[in-house]
Amino acid sequence: MKKNVKYVEMTSPFLEVLGVASSAFILWYGGSQVLSGEISQGTFLAFIVALFMMYTPIRILFKIMASIQTSLAGAERVFEILDLPEEKVREGQKELIDFQGKIEFKDADYSEIVNYLANERNFSRERVQTSVNRLKQSLVNRSHTLEQWF
Repeated sequence: MKKNVKYVEMTSPFLEVLGVASSAFILWYGGSQVLSGEISQGTFLAFIVALFMMYTPIRILFKIMASIQTSLAGAERVFEILDLPEEKVREGQKELIDFQGKIEFKDADYSEIVNYLANERNFSRERVQTSVNRLKQSLVNRSHTLEQWF
């Protein structure tokens, strides 16, 4: 995140300072050339107009560069994660005995969840109870669907 902010926030002030400094130098040097008669006023004016027309594409290029730097910073973080060593995952060592092909929740009590959400988190008891009832119904519907599959 620091690289992203650094490049994005540096682009605009850098371009403004560069634009003002180069404009001042060009006006000073070009003005002295016109006053000494080495170039005409029209040539100097055409040169200044051409420079100001180049300013917008240069700003766009700097914004693209900042976007590329943002992308590179994100890619760097992704590659850091990808380069982490693999986690060793142990296979299950316990064997399920007396498993008969289905899991049942008998006498499941949701009152603790309802009390916690209503008392500790200041939710409406009716809304919590409605949500828990929907959850129960959803679990029942899913269990029927799973029984049909297996």
